[in-house]
Amino acid sequence: MRWTAGGNVPPRYSLRITPAGFYIEIGQTRLLLPIIKAATNPSRDSQIRANMALQNLLVQLYFTRQQQMENPHHRALEALIAHLSKHPERWMTVEDMSAMVKLSMNQFIRVFTAHTGLTPKKYLDELKIKHAAAALRNPGRTVGQIAEYFGYRDQFHFSKRFKKLTGMSPAEYRRKIL
Repeated sequence: MRWTAGGNVPPRYSLRITPAGFYIEIGQTRLLLPIIKAATNPSRDSQIRANMALQNLLVQLYFTRQQQMENPHHRALEALIAHLSKHPERWMTVEDMSAMVKLSMNQFIRVFTAHTGLTPKKYLDELKIKHAAAALRNPGRTVGQIAEYFGYRDQFHFSKRFKKLTGMSPAEYRRKIL
């Protein structure tokens, strides 16, 4: 697929800029594969095609980011995401999050999903598991304590969610990293 500055943006296509840098969100590496393939071919034509495709992609990322910044809900969503990241131990419902950004629940789910590429529940779940994985690096805390800290009903529920998202149980993960 060819994109130009005014072209269509595929679903779930967004650029995230953080203090550490920028990255293309979930599912976007596929956009780079044809460029990488063309760049590995040493022919001059292929190198020029790869260069042009990369430039088009960068322009598209720029315009996508500009559209996100112009979104009237951008600041409220970024504040919510910062709050969720700062307080992963708190369990917020979708209703709580929608109230925080002053949107109806349906509108919030639609806007949040467009902004992050994930539903609010999936985003929160992945965020909690990411923080829990970091906490598992501390051998002084049990899996049960970590599960309780992050607001899971019990250790079994936490382990089930952790395994679903990481492919291994918390105990396996801990053994692997320690």
